Amino acid sequence: MLDFPKLEMSPPLLSLARDLVGSGVVVSLAAVPLFFSALLIDPFELAKAATIRGMASLLLPVLCVTFAVGWREIRAELSGLRRWALWLVLAYVGAVALSTVASVSPPLSLWGSPARSQGALTAAAFAVFFAGALVSGTRECWAWRAALALSLTSLPVTLYAVLQWRRLDPLPFRTVPWAGVVPSFLGNPNWIGAWLNRRRR
Repeated sequence: MLDFPKLEMSPPLLSLARDLVGSGVVVSLAAVPLFFSALLIDPFELAKAATIRGMASLLLPVLCVTFAVGWREIRAELSGLRRWALWLVLAYVGAVALSTVASVSPPLSLWGSPARSQGALTAAAFAVFFAGALVSGTRECWAWRAALALSLTSLPVTLYAVLQWRRLDPLPFRTVPWAGVVPSFLGNPNWIGAWLNRRRR
């Protein structure tokens, strides 16, 4: 016979909230790598930043309810390294908020440049997903689902890279300002150049 571990039953609202957080993290892990638009100034970074902020805005209320309802249980589970990681991320978000307020151009620091949109809001969205992954990752089933989502979404990304390598790219990247530069799923063309240079070494 299989010996399954005994799990303590959580309150219904807390269990539902944690499942919603886990679902949001998994869906985001699947959507962000696949989302891009060849019609934007930067097909990858702008689209992914908008997707991350949109997903985080939906995940944040559920995450707040999860912490409010089950703070004691979550605090007991977030021990050791996970607790330190959470505090470090909160400190990072605080530093980003402080630097945004004290910036020479607070709106630009908040939203990011038009070409990249990597401002304080995007940094805060990453922090929301990190906290969501910590909360849902304490359950083994959601950790496996997150790993499965990352593995499955890597397949079309890899296939698209092969199409680019074979010069069979079906998307009209010639419409973007940096048409003479090789685009990639790493984002900025400088990053793919740096990665290739390191591979040569």
